[in-house]
Amino acid sequence: MTSLINYLAAIAITWLIAHLYYHRTQNVPPAWAKDFVSRLPVERPKLNELLKIVQEEVDSGNIEINHPLGRVSCPECGHNIKDFEVKVFGNDYVTIAEFTCPSCGWTEESEV
Repeated sequence: MTSLINYLAAIAITWLIAHLYYHRTQNVPPAWAKDFVSRLPVERPKLNELLKIVQEEVDSGNIEINHPLGRVSCPECGHNIKDFEVKVFGNDYVTIAEFTCPSCGWTEESEV
């Protein structure tokens, strides 16, 4: 009888520790991504399924893609692309746009 009680106590303690650890390690997506993340499948999606979900979000206007860079956020700090500073320069033959993240200073140039 005591073995059964010890066994059940061990199961309860293990479950409690695992439950607390699980809740601490869950990543919470940012507010703007919650709808998108909630629509992701539980299993790893195939590439075409993931592209379809992303395209639906872009079409709905929830995600803006910076066309010259092809990014939605800064690769260094994750800052939204909408806030990037843009400088355009060039000549009659080529136009270059320089994009700078206001948070971390990451910069990239692209021909537009």
